[in-house]
Amino acid sequence: MKRINACASDAQLSFDLSNSLLTPSFHNSHLRNKFKLTPIAVACVCALCSLSANAATPSFPNNNLQYVTGEITLDSDTIKETLNGLQDNDKIKQDLVGFFNDDTYWEEGSEGRPGRYKTTNNTRINIDLNENLQQPQNIDAFLIDNPRWSKGEPSSDEDWNKEYHGYFTINASNNNLTIQYDFKKDGRNPSNGNPYSTHTTALSFFENAMMSDKNNTDLKYFVFTPTVNLITKNQLIDTDNQNKGDGRSSLGLSLSNKKRNITFKEEVNFISDFSFFGQGSDDREQSGVNGLSIASGIYNVFGAANYAQISEINSNGTDYISEYGKINFEKFATVSVTHSVRGGEYTENMKNPEYNEVFGVFNNEGATTNFLNGANIVVKGHNKDGIVAALASASTLGVLDPYKQGTISVKASEDNTVSRIWALSVAYDSENADASPFSDTSDTEEYIQDQDILSSQDVKNEWNKYINNTENMEGGKLRFAALSMHGSNIEISDENRSGYFDIRGDVMAGMLNGEGTKSNTFMNNNTEENASYAGSDLSDTVQHASIIINLTNAQSKLYGNIYERHRFGEEESAHLNENDTKTTAQSGSDWKADQRKDEKDPEAGKVNLTLNNGATWMPQQKWFGWNYDFVHPDFYETYNKFQETGTLTESAYENFDLSDQYNLKVWNEETKKYDDKNKTDKNTDAVNDSDLITGNNSYFDKIDKTDFTTVDNGIYHLALNDGGVVDTRYMRQDFNFSTVNDVIENNMDYSQLDQGIKKLRIQELAGNGGTFNIFVENNDNHDLIIIDQAKENSSPTISFNIWNGENNTDKTLGIIKGNESTFVQIGRVGKDIQFNKTIEIGPQYGDIQKITYTIEEDNENFDWTTEQHLEYHEAMNNLFITDYKFETAPEIIEGARMSSSLAYNYAIMDIDRLQKRRGEARYITQQDDGIWARYRHINSGFNGSDDSADVIQIGYDHKVRNEESYNVYSVAVDYLRGQSDFDQSGDGEMNRYSLAVYDTWLLDNGAYLDLSARVGYFDAEINSFFRSPSNTFYNIDGDYNFWGASVGAEIGRKFSNKDQWFFEPQTQLTYTYIGNYDFNTSQGVKVESDSIDSVIMRWGLRVGKDFGTSAQDGLYSVYLMADALHDFLGQQELTVTGLRTGNSNVAKFDGEQTWYDVGIGFSCTLNENSYIFLNYERSLGHSIDNTWEANAGVSVVF
Repeated sequence: MKRINACASDAQLSFDLSNSLLTPSFHNSHLRNKFKLTPIAVACVCALCSLSANAATPSFPNNNLQYVTGEITLDSDTIKETLNGLQDNDKIKQDLVGFFNDDTYWEEGSEGRPGRYKTTNNTRINIDLNENLQQPQNIDAFLIDNPRWSKGEPSSDEDWNKEYHGYFTINASNNNLTIQYDFKKDGRNPSNGNPYSTHTTALSFFENAMMSDKNNTDLKYFVFTPTVNLITKNQLIDTDNQNKGDGRSSLGLSLSNKKRNITFKEEVNFISDFSFFGQGSDDREQSGVNGLSIASGIYNVFGAANYAQISEINSNGTDYISEYGKINFEKFATVSVTHSVRGGEYTENMKNPEYNEVFGVFNNEGATTNFLNGANIVVKGHNKDGIVAALASASTLGVLDPYKQGTISVKASEDNTVSRIWALSVAYDSENADASPFSDTSDTEEYIQDQDILSSQDVKNEWNKYINNTENMEGGKLRFAALSMHGSNIEISDENRSGYFDIRGDVMAGMLNGEGTKSNTFMNNNTEENASYAGSDLSDTVQHASIIINLTNAQSKLYGNIYERHRFGEEESAHLNENDTKTTAQSGSDWKADQRKDEKDPEAGKVNLTLNNGATWMPQQKWFGWNYDFVHPDFYETYNKFQETGTLTESAYENFDLSDQYNLKVWNEETKKYDDKNKTDKNTDAVNDSDLITGNNSYFDKIDKTDFTTVDNGIYHLALNDGGVVDTRYMRQDFNFSTVNDVIENNMDYSQLDQGIKKLRIQELAGNGGTFNIFVENNDNHDLIIIDQAKENSSPTISFNIWNGENNTDKTLGIIKGNESTFVQIGRVGKDIQFNKTIEIGPQYGDIQKITYTIEEDNENFDWTTEQHLEYHEAMNNLFITDYKFETAPEIIEGARMSSSLAYNYAIMDIDRLQKRRGEARYITQQDDGIWARYRHINSGFNGSDDSADVIQIGYDHKVRNEESYNVYSVAVDYLRGQSDFDQSGDGEMNRYSLAVYDTWLLDNGAYLDLSARVGYFDAEINSFFRSPSNTFYNIDGDYNFWGASVGAEIGRKFSNKDQWFFEPQTQLTYTYIGNYDFNTSQGVKVESDSIDSVIMRWGLRVGKDFGTSAQDGLYSVYLMADALHDFLGQQELTVTGLRTGNSNVAKFDGEQTWYDVGIGFSCTLNENSYIFLNYERSLGHSIDNTWEANAGVSVVF
């Protein structure tokens, strides 16, 4: 064992230089001669061991313990070299690197042996402050003196054995801590032929004893400031020495923690793969907790505790006890666990592999694990593994014990990053069973610990390569994404985060305990005082547990079933009545009273799933019913028989339950009458379990459901808000990791879907409503949504969408108008459930028509229902699709209109006037030719789009002087580049190339006439999309081009007084022609636009002041302007045609409109031969938003 002891800032190493070696100087002189380190090695050791007391003093429990603070700096290369240099007898130790793991602890006496302090020896490299622990022979120890103590350093062995609180900041060289190790390199022990290393943990913080008056009352904080990467490969879990959570740290592959408080400030990557090793056992209990073999990426535990010590720690009113056994991840965390097949070690024919359990995060006995800023938690097990779960919180041995009811919280990231919570299993002999990040390098004779230290970016690159390769998950079966038992709570939420979740796996709260489940904290009154554990049998009972999932991001999706284990029958309740049980030293009467309250709810296990804003839940094809007893083999036997026969027998597992609503009316084909099915003697009006609660029972009465009608999937509690979505497409097909995106986009083989009627039942719906995305083909093949009731004080309104609607060959769904025998039932809902009365299916490729289905409820006599011999409940409404209508989709017309308005808007941008084009054209009056240029930026909000354009125009002038006037003849070219935003429905681009000619007549009395003509070529591209009422998107993409031309005449006169104030009325008439064009969209629709004619009249007024008398002396002007404009034509006519169907529609848009301009301008001469001008104007009007233009130009004569 390498022991690395760390202390406070004023601890120092001194060095003696001798023969170019550096030798640390220690107070323990008997160790001095063991060290002969090179200068580099000493530098590494110093980096590994430096400790300072810079951290702020935290708050500790007031239980008379000292505290120590410090700062530890670790070096990844030193750790790697130290691990690589260990001897064989160190390779059997459980932990690679530990913090305070080999402390002494008090072991109570037994059978005449007195109690004693013991020292553990589990860690290959251990970092702590205790300098007096016994060391194994020939093992070096790094010791540092003078820790920063609150009341003085311990001075004797007795003092060193006492506990103390601590707060340690862990730094690392290069701000990156990486532990990388392949356990296959450890090899085998020649003495017994077994692998050296089994049950190993990369990083461990573990107390070995329960909290008592002698042990584990200290609270130690560890705060990691660097990125942390724990990469371990080929770990082994020995199934012959079952790793079942009895105080051993080695359940954790990457990280183990018991009662410590750990915070990771930066990103972490915990990646491991392992194999279960050994023959297994024949004497494992069929459904029990004994004999389990567990592997988990993160293992976090609070553990057993003396109740008096808990009370003492919290004696000052502060909840310190909740700080024990806590891990916080403040930045994004990745936890990857893969059950691989380690060559030469994996046992193919292992006995009872169903008692192997694989977790990503396992909270055992009351720990708290918080992922505060997103996480990838991906677990891949084998199909024969009994439990595979990404998140699990439970108590492996004792339940209902104080502070053994753990919490896991996962928040989405604060940036737009996906957080994956995946749990799957594959066949052990599949090609991808060994696929994991950092594939085994032992075949190349270079193990991962022989390579350079990996940076955090290196690890992320490898992880992304692994997770984005769908072949690595091919054939994977969904397992548990989240599993909460024994009073635990798991919370998953993306609320108020931009990140989102991709959750793949079932969700389960509560369980029917297996054999041997007991409690350490209460016992039956007739049990001997020292036999409490044996006298508190909790087998076959159900304890409270909860899971809260709140998804608010439209990208968040949950693929998996939702299970809650409720209590049925008195025997499934833990008996905590005062006259039946008494407490032990590990509990108290106040705790027992609280548990009695928590155990009163018959529902016990609860999952609260809330979907908001388009977040989606996708229930799965394989559903195990309302009471999923996943640890009981008899349950699966019954399920498999039901799958084969479709019926239940009297010998069936009594808790097996796939039932539909109570007191249902079901048609009997033999008697030609309706029978009362799913009956209960308790309440003939009952619909679901909540109607059967009697008195203050903590359980539901058991009901024989052997002959009940069934549903295909169900959930007890669901909340839909603001468009949350339930999508049923995986109820008709197996989930496949490699085809998820195809299925979501409806790119699937519809011939392989299950046929028939699939029922999804929601017992209670909360929220304001959402959408059910269902399968409907005809009245023989469709989904049926069953909603028993709305939650109290909720008023949900549900909508329906048909996910296969665009792929139906018969869009009528077989419905004959007015023929009720052809109507399609899609819902059976409580009378307090409101629903939208239409379903819209957008047009398919090559068509322009949408279809609208009408939804109606059957009448009170259920005439439509009985006509088709369908099931009904007198307290429910049956909902049917009764009619359909084909019509041109408005999104098709709107997309085409956008293309036309794009052309029109850019054309009318050129309602140009003299002042905008030339500024004060009278500044230079000499008869010389010249050139001019201007830049224009135009922002136009006409007709539901936001267009912006930049224009460069360059012109040439030729002046001719007349008797009382002069003419300016001009020719100009320009280039326009425009961008369009269609009110968040897409965008477009436009390029225009044009040639213009002008004849401007400037009279000496201030009057003018400006004639213009322009021709231009337009090249346009449109990419628009529209959300249909069915919450789907329709895209219209296309390229097109056309010609345009315009002619115009503007007249006006400038009136000035002697102070050079002026006003200038103006009138202008412009005719614009936009040529016809057509294009084919990406959706197989042809858009044809007729030519557009526009006649715009402008009435304007300019008011301002001139300064100066001649260009030679300098002239400048400022002015305000206002215009009123009216387009007398502007009508647009469009034809859209489906290229596949030939369906066609003509749409006309009236372009006549009025708008107004206001603006300001400035002109000034630079010299007698040149001047510049600037102007800005803004447009106002009923259909105009954010429309403005800025001009800047210059004019020069030769």
